[in-house]
Amino acid sequence: EVDFISTKFPFFPSLFTFLTIKSYLLYKPQTQSHICLLHITNKAAMSSTKRFTLIYSHGNTSDLGDNLPFLTTLSNVLKCDVISYDYSGFGCSTGKPSEEAINSDLNRVIDFTLNDLKYKIDNIILFGYSIGSICTINSAIKSEYSNIAGIVLLSPLVYGLNKYFSEEKEKNEKIDVIKDAIEQTNYYKISHIEKPILLIHGKEDEIVPYNHSIQLSKRIQQLSQWFPNKGNH
Repeated sequence: EVDFISTKFPFFPSLFTFLTIKSYLLYKPQTQSHICLLHITNKAAMSSTKRFTLIYSHGNTSDLGDNLPFLTTLSNVLKCDVISYDYSGFGCSTGKPSEEAINSDLNRVIDFTLNDLKYKIDNIILFGYSIGSICTINSAIKSEYSNIAGIVLLSPLVYGLNKYFSEEKEKNEKIDVIKDAIEQTNYYKISHIEKPILLIHGKEDEIVPYNHSIQLSKRIQQLSQWFPNKGNH
């Protein structure tokens, strides 16, 4: 079930007349919770023969209100449509935040993008920032989304216990438990993605050090990367 809210936010000035912003509430099956979603369409993208659409999963301690200027700039500069959303428990989305919830949230958003907004799967680029890399990678390894065009990861997390696993590998009683945890991390999952991946990570990032991307880069099948010297989180 979907509720259409509005064609524009009253607090956002019409700086780009060629952008249209719509908002929706997506209700999650078998729950009382909903996800707040923004759909930004760009007239320039409509005239393009190859119309890519970004689905952006934001970082922690932020929401759609914080990200709106960035999202509109992204659409403006790249001349593409942009879809973004608040995770469960973030911004105007209800429910409780958890790794399981944000993974489910992105899957719901992708399904809405394909089935209701009628975008084609091979024109979709998943874009995950910081904790958004978790759900982005998790969705990208699903067979039903295997035909996406590609992935962008900005300040992604290794998000796992690989270092701990290495340190504890001699303790046989812990290996099975730790190995199971490893297989649920970005470090493990990213090697199963066959589509192109762009890694972007500032070398001055003190929240998620760019070494996370260095480790992930060794596991990527089709890699492009940009690590700016002055970039932070």
